[in-house]
Amino acid sequence: MQQEKSTQIKLVTTNEALVLLKAALDETPLIGLDIETAYWWDKTAERISIIQIGIPSQNSLDVWIIDCFSSLDLSSLQQIFLNNNILKVIHNASFDVNKLRKLANIIVENVFDTMLAARRAGERGCSLATLAMRHLGIELDKKHQRSNWATRPLSQEQLDYAAKDVVIALMLYEKANNSGLSGEYNRQSRFAYNEERPVVTAFEQPVRNLCAPIPANQAASQALIKIVTQFPGRYTPQSLSHCLGRERGGLAGYIVDKAISKEAFVDYKEALTIISELIAKGYLIDRAYRLSVGQIASKQLTQF
Repeated sequence: MQQEKSTQIKLVTTNEALVLLKAALDETPLIGLDIETAYWWDKTAERISIIQIGIPSQNSLDVWIIDCFSSLDLSSLQQIFLNNNILKVIHNASFDVNKLRKLANIIVENVFDTMLAARRAGERGCSLATLAMRHLGIELDKKHQRSNWATRPLSQEQLDYAAKDVVIALMLYEKANNSGLSGEYNRQSRFAYNEERPVVTAFEQPVRNLCAPIPANQAASQALIKIVTQFPGRYTPQSLSHCLGRERGGLAGYIVDKAISKEAFVDYKEALTIISELIAKGYLIDRAYRLSVGQIASKQLTQF
């Protein structure tokens, strides 16, 4: 079992405290980063409640918790988050990086995603709690994950929970880094960063060439069918196409990695074309923008 470092929580509610945090960040090459959002169930009202930043030293770890409901000027942090000389360790970066950009207009670069590192190593079950138990022997209590992060003052239990997530992410990074695992996260993901996503009409109108053969990228087609077979009705065409892109995640990403290799990716529009043709050939059925396995799929899967 890996030992946790002594942790000190520092709550940032004033611009004076933010200046102290900025000074500490200027002196470190590595930070842990996490956020908690309030009103997460309403996309029109969702806000970032707190930003947790862990700054490790040899024997201790300071976790600065920024109260985003305070009157703070966070513009000074943008320079830090863009600094490629500072590595930002995040678990499930596609969530945190995306929310920071959309809700706080903060761009984060040079990210190591501990979830991606585990998935790229072929692991299944890559939640923070699962990896903490599997690799560190630490049991995480996630009951505060969906607590009310809009309440003020935040309880000590909420602060402890928020700090713990950063501590565990940094511990997982240390283990992954020592094992030579890659957790590089590319923020240029089409799915995550294009505000204007391509308008998909192939699923609202008949596919033009119903006699077209299954695409040449048959490994990708196989992977998509396998995902929908295991999780019928979970994916839309758009979300399924993301599974073929650069930032594949979760078990679906693991399936695709095994089919077309970890390095390969399919362009978003090409992925939509593949899905369109699979639907046209009867392998997938799009019902109310949720994909299910077509009636002929079980008989013809062996043709791939």
